[in-house]
Amino acid sequence: MTPAEEVGKCSECGSIDKGTRYLITPPTEGNPLGTFCKNAWHHVPPEVHQDEFTEQEFQFIFGICWGLPLVEIAEQCKIDHSIVMNAVSGIYRKVGVSTRLEFVHHFVRAALNAELRGRKG
Repeated sequence: MTPAEEVGKCSECGSIDKGTRYLITPPTEGNPLGTFCKNAWHHVPPEVHQDEFTEQEFQFIFGICWGLPLVEIAEQCKIDHSIVMNAVSGIYRKVGVSTRLEFVHHFVRAALNAELRGRKG
């Protein structure tokens, strides 16, 4: 294998074929070909913090994803609205987002990545 081919080789399967392969990393100065792989599932990012949320936070997360107002989430959990507001702010901080829409996008993406990792075998 030539040094140029070595640069664009997939670290998982060794693929360098650009034919029906997936572009994993775009070309750069150090890797002018980019990196290609025949199996994009090799490259699903690993879950950073699998036990990131408490059971109560998951209740809030599901309420958020269902589109429930925070007041309704609080009523369903039989707790004060301010507790839910503070907890949701903490959840957003953990994930690195600032809005409900950004959070739902992040959550769905993480769930899909987990599904892809589960099918990887």
